[in-house]
Amino acid sequence: METIELLQKNQESFTVPELRKMLGIGKTEAYWLIKHKDILTVRINGRMRIIHSSFDEWYKNQVRYRIIDGPEPGEKLREVSYSPQEIAAMLSVSEDRIYRLIADGQLETFKADSWMRVPKESFERWYSGQNKYLKSEDRTELNELLSNTYSLPEIGRMLGIHRNTVYEIVSREIGKGIFEVIIVNNHKRITKESFERWYASQNRYHIIGDEEQSEISVDESITEAAQEDISADTKDADVQLPDKPFYRVEELMEALKVSRKVVYRLIQTGEIIALKVGMNFMIPASEYRRYMEGNLNHGVDHSEG
Repeated sequence: METIELLQKNQESFTVPELRKMLGIGKTEAYWLIKHKDILTVRINGRMRIIHSSFDEWYKNQVRYRIIDGPEPGEKLREVSYSPQEIAAMLSVSEDRIYRLIADGQLETFKADSWMRVPKESFERWYSGQNKYLKSEDRTELNELLSNTYSLPEIGRMLGIHRNTVYEIVSREIGKGIFEVIIVNNHKRITKESFERWYASQNRYHIIGDEEQSEISVDESITEAAQEDISADTKDADVQLPDKPFYRVEELMEALKVSRKVVYRLIQTGEIIALKVGMNFMIPASEYRRYMEGNLNHGVDHSEG
């Protein structure tokens, strides 16, 4: 009789020789299993017979032995736990990485026939409490989110303005219901669709090219103390400039009596809007006047930042 037929046969018990044939093991190992794995047996006419339901329960809760040409073992075990190998495949990392997580106490384990298993409930609890490792389906979802949204620093680079200015814009427009915000790994991201709506509704900020983004971000690390330097440097500025439509950075440096770094900082924060012509920034005369008149009209004391 084939081994699969032994399983399909609706009998309450079977013999030790039949067990050996099903699992492909020797006589000694068969009796060892019966004794040490609490597989129930009965004696009929002086011969030991194995209770089928007891064997089936053991088989579904172990992964070491497999019935030849039969069903996969460990059906119930897989319902409630993962092997380290399964977790490694799920997270697309090495098995060594999973064993390190186990050694660090981040993943709970138990033994099943000397095989290490991780309870699913424990794994899901750990998984939801971290954001370093992702399942394949979550990576797909994350990639879709990333492709359909912008981070705030990305918006800053696109518009050539400082991240603090971006935060102010986003905070203001969220209140108006203009920006749609998605939280990814505890960081705000703006949907591209809502950004494009906002961008089309205004004319103050303009998307710049890659070269401008690189140049405009050179002074990204200026601190609040440096901002005070800007105010102090523009305190005694001579606002008289030649009457022409555009000014070069050097002309603003001379008119405002500030360094090149300060001019770039004003451009970066959006306080002065500049255009890129070739390799140089050009500041519209109207933009320069707006900046200076705005400071004067609001009584700004540059010395106090």
